[in-house]
Amino acid sequence: MSNRFWQKCNLLLYFTLVLLIGCNTAHLSDLQQAQQLRQSGQTERAIEIYKKHLEQRLNSKGLLPNENPYFYEILIGDIYLEQGKASEALGAYKTAREHEVERSLVADRIRQAARCYENNKAYDAAIELLKENRELDELGIDSEIDRIYRKTLDN
Repeated sequence: MSNRFWQKCNLLLYFTLVLLIGCNTAHLSDLQQAQQLRQSGQTERAIEIYKKHLEQRLNSKGLLPNENPYFYEILIGDIYLEQGKASEALGAYKTAREHEVERSLVADRIRQAARCYENNKAYDAAIELLKENRELDELGIDSEIDRIYRKTLDN
């Protein structure tokens, strides 16, 4: 998928976060700064700010009832995945999963990581990753496994 697609996805996630946080301007400035840094290619600094923001939200007394600060691990993992650092991305996604971030978000990211493996012709690694995370979305992940298997037969 194109970089433009990921930018649009992340922009959508950003605005979702804005709504979840309730427009607290102090938190928004951190998120805006991280997003701007990310878009300008300063990804390591963006990761630092996302991590700082995550810690601030965890320690906040104003945490909203449905707010899960570990959602930022998804954004951090996305940066790593864009950089081709699948191992680091999977670590961030695992942390998000362990802290009960929405299953569908984590499942989607696992499929994206598997596609990175697939694009590098590491089909066995892609399939193994999907099998390890099958409980997140059995139908969607099974479909992805089948697609990769068929691809290996065609090659």
